[in-house]
Amino acid sequence: MRPPLRAALAAIAAAAGLVLAGCAEPGTVPTGTGLVPPTVTPPAVTAPTPATAPPDPVAPQTCTTDRPMVTHGPVEAGLGHRGMLLRLLNCGTKPYRVRGYPSVAILDGRQTLMPVEVRHGSSYFGRDLGPADLTLKPGGSAVAVLAWSATVTAGDPAEGAYLRVAPTDRDETTTYPVRFDLGTTGAVDVTAWSYRLPT
Repeated sequence: MRPPLRAALAAIAAAAGLVLAGCAEPGTVPTGTGLVPPTVTPPAVTAPTPATAPPDPVAPQTCTTDRPMVTHGPVEAGLGHRGMLLRLLNCGTKPYRVRGYPSVAILDGRQTLMPVEVRHGSSYFGRDLGPADLTLKPGGSAVAVLAWSATVTAGDPAEGAYLRVAPTDRDETTTYPVRFDLGTTGAVDVTAWSYRLPT
């Protein structure tokens, strides 16, 4: 029951108590004696605690270096597909120019490179607009989508444990622990860097 409705019912109950106090029922105090009728206190109402908004996976993350770096959002799932947002942050003090696709590699639990094909293009989670010349000012960012399928057909499913990623093949990499349930597809798809996700 919502708090305003509970307060209204309590007020009605209090008013009814005052009216009944004025009626001379057997064993009750008649009105006009100067006695104060007991005060009816409505029950305490606790305001509902507002729900905490979930973290925005697209929100820029804190720079941990003075160079361009790539961070990632949570893994999303849908109909056997998996996907995550990659964000390129210009953590430097000068404009950073980038064109093309992130450098992506999948590693196993020992951080050994796995034979996973990295394909450039659209996927279930993101449409690829193709390479474009981007200039990120200090603090600026770009985004891309990394996706894969967990489909299992013939053979043993593969599972990766780490993501090694960089803005381009020429940049320094960063490694993150990420579970990749690749099924038997042996491939991931990545879109080109863009200022914003295509709608």
